[in-house]
Amino acid sequence: MITSLPSIAILIDCWETKWNEHANTCFENIINVLDNTESITTVVLATYNCNTERHLSTSIWASNNKVLFLNPIRKKIHYFQDAYDYLYKHKDKKYQLEKTNSIIWNYKNPTKYQICMNWWWELEYYLLLHPEIKNIYFFGIAWEQCLRTRPLGYESIIEEAPHLNILTNSKCILSEVHSEPTNIENDVNWKSIGNDIYLYQSTPLSI
Repeated sequence: MITSLPSIAILIDCWETKWNEHANTCFENIINVLDNTESITTVVLATYNCNTERHLSTSIWASNNKVLFLNPIRKKIHYFQDAYDYLYKHKDKKYQLEKTNSIIWNYKNPTKYQICMNWWWELEYYLLLHPEIKNIYFFGIAWEQCLRTRPLGYESIIEEAPHLNILTNSKCILSEVHSEPTNIENDVNWKSIGNDIYLYQSTPLSI
């Protein structure tokens, strides 16, 4: 069964928000699914527009990022990306700095490897270290945009890693209109495989 295969969950743009209660419900559903899905062994936090969080060593997400990437081989690449982040953040005074929701940011599960990433080269390196990974789940906010088009959104991963199964859970995603659930059940590109889980249809069925 696909859902029993070794998996990563990518949490995209789980921002601290004043939108409504639906956002917190979504985040609580994400935590519940992570805690009850043994096959998800790695959780990637990909919260965009809040680059400073990546440098907070007191967080398990940021600490694991530093341990994995700040080695002699990859240090220069990492520092270059930091410089890019800084310039991008300050090039426009209208740039809004976001913050990860506390429900997600404070989550800790010793059975999961938790790490923050924003870029494909980071995930690519991790996947090279863990070829056993067969599935990637996508959870978070703004299904129609952020989860689809971010650098670690599902469209990017489909293009970069077409051998992986792309999945989501309808209880762990929220529409771009944050007060509304998604209409994933009416999306021809996603196929229900039971228990609120959907599989991207063009994805090969790995065994």
